[in-house]
Amino acid sequence: MTQKPLKLMERLLKPVVSSGDWVADLCCGSGTTLAAAEKLGCRYIGTDQNPEMTAISLARVKADDLTVSCDTAMDDRSIHTRFDPDTALLRLEGITLIGEPYPEEARGMDLIESWETGRIEGNVFYGGKRFQRSFQYPALTDHIGVGSGIMPDLLITDAAGFRRAYQWREA
Repeated sequence: MTQKPLKLMERLLKPVVSSGDWVADLCCGSGTTLAAAEKLGCRYIGTDQNPEMTAISLARVKADDLTVSCDTAMDDRSIHTRFDPDTALLRLEGITLIGEPYPEEARGMDLIESWETGRIEGNVFYGGKRFQRSFQYPALTDHIGVGSGIMPDLLITDAAGFRRAYQWREA
């Protein structure tokens, strides 16, 4: 399994799809087919069992209405947030990771590759605003204005590529 060139996937898709068509990639890996479909104006769906590949795919596509299906069960990972009612800012202060692949407890913003606001219904996360690191922009914003509305749920991708969803709960 290797990453395919974007131009190759565009050339393969172009004769068989039109703008607005659906493209499905059931083992999407790094997301080259999804990125090509997006470039051609198609809607797309992708899945992969490897969370690291899913994180890479998500970094390549620019979808505004992305939906990610994920496990929302609690485990030994926790996030730290703070809401300031005066400024209506939700600040992500970091994450605590315990267990594999981390040999001892690790915490902080450096452990987060991307985070996203949205809502969880059942076991599906419906995305809203997304923030991610890139080579061009390695700093990750740590806050978002949420207004006076309902507090958003969060989807976090940690440095190892694992994705976890967190529902907002009053402390």
